[in-house]
Amino acid sequence: MVGAGLVAVAAAGCGGGAEAGGGGGGEASSPAAPSAEPSPVPGAPMDGVWQSIVDDGEIATLHVSGEEVATTGQLSCPGTLTPEADGATASVELDCDPPSEGRERGRVELDGDHLIISWEGPEWGGYIDSFTLTGEEPDPGAVGG
Repeated sequence: MVGAGLVAVAAAGCGGGAEAGGGGGGEASSPAAPSAEPSPVPGAPMDGVWQSIVDDGEIATLHVSGEEVATTGQLSCPGTLTPEADGATASVELDCDPPSEGRERGRVELDGDHLIISWEGPEWGGYIDSFTLTGEEPDPGAVGG
């Protein structure tokens, strides 16, 4: 029901139109209050620390800072992110030693405060990892080695 409350608040702030006889003269509108949920950094929409939605996944967290990434957990390694022009998709490549079969390269999709990686794999598809944004600052050096 939070969405309904936001719509009501947004609608309440929309007065002063033609019906009100106002031409918009007067006070400048104030910016919207910050969201209580963490959001990606403006200009770098995937930047942040992303936590796996499963407790026992191979990747516990994914740290993204620009084009640098690092994973923590069972699969702990650095990598690179290549964002696409839309800002909501990218490709990711992990540089693990030894390589992690099934999680070398994947396609990243940003959906609000969720990040989904569809890893390249056999014909049936590959692994899929889903993450939520934590609000923490990314640390590409978070990899244990």
